[in-house]
Amino acid sequence: MSASLVIAPPVSFALAHTPWIVERVARLDEFLRRCERLQQARQGPFQHSTWLRSWYATVIAAHPSVEPLLLAARAEGDPADALLMPLIVRRKGLMAIAEGADLGHGVPCAPLVRDGLQLSGGDLGSLRRALLEALAGVDLLMLDRLPERLAAGPNPWVQLFDTVRADSVSHGLALPDGADIALRLHGPAEGLDLERCWRHFHCAPDARFVRASTADEGLRLLRQLAILQHRQHARATVQAARPPVDIAVHEAFVRDNLASGRAVMTALMSRDEMVAGMCSLFDGRGLTVLRGASGSERWSSCAPRTLLLDRTLRALHPAGCRELDLGVGEAALAEVLGASVRPLRQACVALSLLGQVHALAWKLQRMPRRKDDELAAA
Repeated sequence: MSASLVIAPPVSFALAHTPWIVERVARLDEFLRRCERLQQARQGPFQHSTWLRSWYATVIAAHPSVEPLLLAARAEGDPADALLMPLIVRRKGLMAIAEGADLGHGVPCAPLVRDGLQLSGGDLGSLRRALLEALAGVDLLMLDRLPERLAAGPNPWVQLFDTVRADSVSHGLALPDGADIALRLHGPAEGLDLERCWRHFHCAPDARFVRASTADEGLRLLRQLAILQHRQHARATVQAARPPVDIAVHEAFVRDNLASGRAVMTALMSRDEMVAGMCSLFDGRGLTVLRGASGSERWSSCAPRTLLLDRTLRALHPAGCRELDLGVGEAALAEVLGASVRPLRQACVALSLLGQVHALAWKLQRMPRRKDDELAAA
């Protein structure tokens, strides 16, 4: 995982007084209860207790060497949490590395933030010192895919640490409030007629749109989608997107959240063949794509991924869906939809002498990128 460089002295911040307190939360269930209290303010889809519960339970069971690192920050004298930071610690040789709750799932890294929280320059300095003190025993803090802004304002991770442009970007699309939510196609697909594509698709035997209504149906479709993704990746070139992530986290998420509508599993089917499939997270306003794929080349003329998105968004629009987040690795689909680019950042903070060696090498590798950022800002 990549991340920007700040070299801190070896950790021993014995501060007599700080207006900010950062504590480690020992139990996941307690941390999730505290997350639920902060969810009254709108958080990102991956900062919600439902996703975090599925992610931590599955990943920790599959990776015994990975430990949860759950941090809570509050101002001194205020009993309520201001920030909750879901992290993990993994070991690389002798080095203990703290990083966001991701492990290859493409999850944007951000804390849960209390509604109305504003951090001044003094707050940031004090919070940073308290945070580094809470990370005692960790050699390196690496944060990847940091959104520059959250629903509540700037991402505190970006405010706290020096960052550089990440290796990837995410893409998003705002949907209109009115009844007409027809997708507007751009780029090479600008002349594509979706109605003609629908007619072409419906010529196939038993062609239909499916939205799973039970957890069992959702899991069956999800497993079909995983097979479709692996086949699609096998057909792709070396430069194509990375291999599909492990299915276990998404299985747990679908199993626990499909009935509530937070997990959404949709597909285009022809008889028993999956033409296109998509597993998504719906938070009441935004739909975030977790994984998606389309079938063999013989379906390409009807643009099945675009058709599936069109039909899924239409199904969720009455429930309040007004935003689409395609995540990372969907550049081609984002171009077709005219989705906007959402920049992501990286940070790497050395917390010990051992961490400084890795962080220095990391910094040197990204020196050209930092120069590009400086030229762009000039």
